[in-house]
Amino acid sequence: MYRVLAFFASGLVSFLLVGTVVAQQIASSSLETQPVAGERVKAAAVRHMSGTVKGIDLVAQTLSVKNRKGEQNFVITPETQVKKGRAKLKLADLKSDSKVTVTYWDREGTKQASVVKVKK
Repeated sequence: MYRVLAFFASGLVSFLLVGTVVAQQIASSSLETQPVAGERVKAAAVRHMSGTVKGIDLVAQTLSVKNRKGEQNFVITPETQVKKGRAKLKLADLKSDSKVTVTYWDREGTKQASVVKVKK
């Protein structure tokens, strides 16, 4: 009887210790920040815009998207992912008048695209 009680007590202590460590890791995890190209950015800075592609500059690596609120330009970085469904595309594969959703960060006055999703 005492062995069973000791076994459950040791299991309870282990559970509490592991639970505390996991809770601390969750509190300090990427819920507050997300890594981007070696930097840490607050999650609140992540934004989205849906609209129509109005211009693509392959030399300057920029994308212009327009919706009913206006037109915005996005900088395309080497880390930017361009997707259509599960397929990965290149910036050159985008066409004007394509419907897209851009996930971006507003950094130092420039909007850097993280993901460009082409709607089917």
